[in-house]
Amino acid sequence: MGERRIDLGTLTLNVAEWGGAGPPLVLLHGGSASWRSWAAAAPPLARDWHVIAPDLRGHGLSGRGSGYTLPDYADDIVRLVDQELGQPAVLVGHSLGGHVAVASAARRPDVARALVVGDAPLELETLRRHVVGQRAMNEVWRDLAASGQSEDAIASRLADVPFASADPTVGRIADIVPEGASWYSEMAANLARLDPATLEAVIEFEAMHFGLEGWLPLVRCPVLLVQADPAAGGRVRDDEVEHWKSAIPSLGHVQIRGVGHGLFLEAPLAFIDAIQPFLQDVRRSATSISSTSAW
Repeated sequence: MGERRIDLGTLTLNVAEWGGAGPPLVLLHGGSASWRSWAAAAPPLARDWHVIAPDLRGHGLSGRGSGYTLPDYADDIVRLVDQELGQPAVLVGHSLGGHVAVASAARRPDVARALVVGDAPLELETLRRHVVGQRAMNEVWRDLAASGQSEDAIASRLADVPFASADPTVGRIADIVPEGASWYSEMAANLARLDPATLEAVIEFEAMHFGLEGWLPLVRCPVLLVQADPAAGGRVRDDEVEHWKSAIPSLGHVQIRGVGHGLFLEAPLAFIDAIQPFLQDVRRSATSISSTSAW
């Protein structure tokens, strides 16, 4: 694995890379995270793919942007593919990264060979209800990101951060993340490097997500929706899967039972197993077409 900075002209993206000769596959992390969330899932994928995992703008070691709408994020990924890869890429996105993958493919269909979208609701009201429900958590995370405190100091605050849940026994993060779990130090590192404006955009919601529902019908490449288990905290409801299928009749769909919204963060091997048949089909297609004719 290597890590490097890429100047896109508008800002600099920090990216991690695995593998070399295979077709390109871009991993897009969720909100308030970084490329490191893919650390367990990326190496198995790199056996067949040239894997690239950027820190999204405002996250990790990437530059801070002047805006944090989904088109802003997507335009960075389009530039990354145009400038660095020279051929369409498979875009694998989780949560926010899934929205960015869909927005990238809708705005520039020629950059996406295929999409794998992990538990990212595309119905605006579904997403709004979730964001409103977790507003208190996002506000505390925003304030911690802006505080300038050390990672240790931030980690010590995370257990008591509010967490909204249908379960009446759950009211704070410590109720769902055991004391001493590595998540606390990992999340503290993410927040210490995060532009708090990314979370302000999530909280304000409307400008960031404008146009979300109109993008899916514009996607022209193969798409696999990876649904987490709603009973375990997954955000894509069963009835929303029908919305996806109405927009993309050829949609591939797989649900990972017993695994919540974290997907590969909770069960990396189950996630890899779930997406491998789709990726193998895409790779067979990719290797049968020259880069010149594909691009």
